[in-house]
Amino acid sequence: MENLFEKCRKIADDLNSGNEIIAREEVILLLDELTKCSETPNELVNHLIRETGLYPYIDDRNSLLGDALVKDLFSVSVGGGKTATFHRDQSVLLKSLLTGESLVVSAPTSFGKSFVIDALISLKHPSNVMIIVPTIALADETRRRIYKKFSREYKVITTADVQLGQTNILIFPQERAINYSKVIQHLDLLVIDEFYKADPQYEPERSLSLIKLITQMQAKSAQCYFLAPNIDDISQNPFTKGMKLMRFEQHTVVLRHFKEYKKIANDPDNKIARLKELLSTLRGHKTLIYVNGYSQLDIVLKESSDVKSVVDTGSLLHEFAEWVDKNYIEGSSLAEGARHGIVQHNGRIHRSLAQIIVKLFEDAADCDVMIATSSLIEGVNTSAENIILWRRKKSNRNLDSFTYKNIIGRGGRMFRHFVGNIYEMEQPPDIYKQEILDLGIPNEELQTFNDENSRPYLTADQIAAIKAQKDDLAATFGADFYKKVFVDYSPSFLNTSAVKSIANDLRKSALEIGRFRFLLDDDTNKWDAPLQSLLLLMEGEYNKREERQKLLKVIKVLPNNWIYPLNQLLKVLACEDITLDAFFKYERDITYKVSSLIQDFNVIQRSLYGDELDLSPFVSRLSCAFLPPRVYDLEECGLPRMISWKIQKSGVLNLEQDIPLENLLEQFRTKGASVLKNYIQKIDRFDEYIIDYFYEGISN
Repeated sequence: MENLFEKCRKIADDLNSGNEIIAREEVILLLDELTKCSETPNELVNHLIRETGLYPYIDDRNSLLGDALVKDLFSVSVGGGKTATFHRDQSVLLKSLLTGESLVVSAPTSFGKSFVIDALISLKHPSNVMIIVPTIALADETRRRIYKKFSREYKVITTADVQLGQTNILIFPQERAINYSKVIQHLDLLVIDEFYKADPQYEPERSLSLIKLITQMQAKSAQCYFLAPNIDDISQNPFTKGMKLMRFEQHTVVLRHFKEYKKIANDPDNKIARLKELLSTLRGHKTLIYVNGYSQLDIVLKESSDVKSVVDTGSLLHEFAEWVDKNYIEGSSLAEGARHGIVQHNGRIHRSLAQIIVKLFEDAADCDVMIATSSLIEGVNTSAENIILWRRKKSNRNLDSFTYKNIIGRGGRMFRHFVGNIYEMEQPPDIYKQEILDLGIPNEELQTFNDENSRPYLTADQIAAIKAQKDDLAATFGADFYKKVFVDYSPSFLNTSAVKSIANDLRKSALEIGRFRFLLDDDTNKWDAPLQSLLLLMEGEYNKREERQKLLKVIKVLPNNWIYPLNQLLKVLACEDITLDAFFKYERDITYKVSSLIQDFNVIQRSLYGDELDLSPFVSRLSCAFLPPRVYDLEECGLPRMISWKIQKSGVLNLEQDIPLENLLEQFRTKGASVLKNYIQKIDRFDEYIIDYFYEGISN
């Protein structure tokens, strides 16, 4: 490379002048140039890498002895018999954690926090660890990583109602973790990723469940490790009392920003034209396009497909498209996009399918574009060289700087892409705005926090308000009702005013309890009346009668989910104008929102009427989409239901048996992938690809 010495001299000058941030960026750019020229760092470059604290990048085959020694000294065990070299700030953070300090950490997305967590577990050998992640996609990825490294020493738990072992690592989004709050008596380590979401201004829909989790688990935790990017300060609050705030700025990649919105000038036609130009220019380079919702995803997919060539018929992506056509429904946007080298990721699609899509983006050479909503952006390690920010919103709200930094943090990756290119199609939020977390328990949901664990987090006025509300509810419905609903149970879907309204209607017979017995009948036509009453309690888009009717139709079809192949069910629903994308959405809402609603309702009516009626069996079936529970769990481990169906039909394993998931996974491991594939009839090449990937995630 020409002028290598001059570039190194410039970096040394910046270091001598105290401009380490600039020098570090220049070192990363130099490494990028060397890689593109197929050159390795010489002794001088390696020494500058050391001086900027980027120890993992030191090439010890061609470095001074002292620099190679530093790399070795900063190498630590990260589990599974593997070691990793930490950069300087990672090492500082790990050292603090090893002393047992509880920390709130502000660190860039490319910081490498996963390695720090793994090293802490590997070095300290805690008995019980809980890792809370913001999205299901990140839970899937974290499970795979942790299982490979620590499954010999720990029981790795990612699904509800699994019995604890002697040593456990639990990995959940916050809504699931709360189920274990009464089971776990002690945690050695509580990790909360994207901790800023406890502040309602950033995540109003989910902050309550995260706050509730903290109140239940923090006092039981010997050490807490809360992570987020870009925290400037935290207002005084009981959640981080006694914890130390550590802020780090060390990036391991360089991000280049291109302000495309200035060229577009807020013209939709210009925006689409520029998108097509970019995709043509970036052909062959991994590109992630962020969209804020499903309607925008469809628009971007259509326009992107226009400029993308059709993949070869023998390619992995073509096989995936054929598999989607055969197992879901022909002509879906998932399949058609794949035929043009484009995959899409959103929070609606089946979890097994979401994992497969991320895997394809990594593996398939002809898959160079992924269009994703916020389901992917928070922490999942895609190796995208380019990020296109299509919208500056998340759903209908403007992006905050936390979310924006998470999005652009998907650009670049250590040892793959030293430089990430960020193409901003709309003006991003101000990344220099001070972000100060303001944490507290909201007054609107105080009854949710009426327990001993929550009391230290409440103000005197809030405690008095809880007592007043409790006395009012107890006077109206009885002390036993209050205890069963708010103390023993605690509703997960209905707020306090909704609980009170439903209880009033039940007592006045405005809701006739007898008709809800029909939900236990096998005749789905008898479900109409009781479900119509309950679905009226759904807010948002389900305020519309048309949406409630479609949701009801899907509920009534789902009992056939394990009887007939999914593609047959989807053809039936297509006649009702329910598309594949809509089916994904409805099924997701049924398994979580509707099942939670009916479970809350069931607790209310049983607290009033005793054991006259119990809807728990119906709730259990709903929460698994009417699949056998272990089959539903296997989807979360990356095995789609259609392959499980083939396995069951082959007789090689019984997936309908009522045994713990870990026991079933052990049966899979004992059988082995090769034997399993030989037993299954009508298996195709992409089925085999999925089975191999599934086994990667359950094997150590």
